Amino acid sequence: MIALRLLWREFSSGQLTLLALAIVVSVAAMTTTEILTDRIDRAMRADAAALLGGDLKLRSPRPIETEWLVEAKSRGVLATETIEFPSVIGSGSTFELTGIKIITDGYPLKGQLEIADSRAGIGYPTSRIPDPGTAWADPQLVSKLDIEVGDWVSVGETELEITKILVFEPDRGGSFVSLTPRLLMNQADLESSQLIQPGSRVRYITLFADGDIEGFQAYVEPELDISQRLNGVVDGRPEVGNALTRATTYLSLAGLLTVLLSGAAIAMTANRWASDHVPDSALFRTFGLSGRETFKIFATELVVLGGVASSVGIIVGYFLQIVLVDTIAGLLTISLPEPSGRPAFLGLLTGFVILFGFAA
Repeated sequence: MIALRLLWREFSSGQLTLLALAIVVSVAAMTTTEILTDRIDRAMRADAAALLGGDLKLRSPRPIETEWLVEAKSRGVLATETIEFPSVIGSGSTFELTGIKIITDGYPLKGQLEIADSRAGIGYPTSRIPDPGTAWADPQLVSKLDIEVGDWVSVGETELEITKILVFEPDRGGSFVSLTPRLLMNQADLESSQLIQPGSRVRYITLFADGDIEGFQAYVEPELDISQRLNGVVDGRPEVGNALTRATTYLSLAGLLTVLLSGAAIAMTANRWASDHVPDSALFRTFGLSGRETFKIFATELVVLGGVASSVGIIVGYFLQIVLVDTIAGLLTISLPEPSGRPAFLGLLTGFVILFGFAA
């Protein structure tokens, strides 16, 4: 009670105005930086996941273990399997080495396929996959075989109708199979085509997304052998991962600089506050209060001051980042998600740590 009366008296007299203002400015700057960093980081990760086809990508020379899929399901993690391999397909007397990709319903887990209705058509996103008995060919394959939508191609022991032009697939990497002309087909046609034979160079790819993805990754990684590889959004697409790493590093440095400047601002005001309370401390001791009781009074005063000022700083920081996002909206090529509660918690924690650290 004494601490609250002392706090109100000092605030009313203007003794705490400078310290409270320093905390508000420090926490506002920290919160603004953290919210902006968090939103951009999450947006870039979501964008990277869309280019990967999921949050995790597992490559294996054989079908993955069933227990891994069971574990993924138990953790709420979505999974979809694809198969990639090179094979020669033909149309009439023309043949071409092609990267064939077998997919199932649910592919991709993140991002979307883009298709066109003709060779000269404009691409558009779709959540569908080729129907059984049909396939989608990319422009490179269509050009080399000199075919159009509606033509048929020989794929192993079966014939498939080309119904769409494949404009974009999110998880297409830079391997040899990925660089060759591409044919996308339904898994229902795999058995009749008899494409996979003993000795075939086949790569089984499983995409995972959502749920407890980090826990699932920690479960799978120790179980991998030397022939298997698990990639996330950072290392699965190196070009995207490098951009994400650089952006996160720069924004983290900006946050660190903000903390240092905040500490300097609070240090000056907190030291002055501590010096001004030396006479009060002596007076309390004269009235018979112990050193511990005196400390509790001043500590309570700081806690209340820090809590109120930090809360105001968080609110100010929230609105500041809205202004900043609106200012740079024309420079952003990605849509930012809504702010999470993590930056606000970090701003509050930082305010208390810096305040007590320098006030002590």
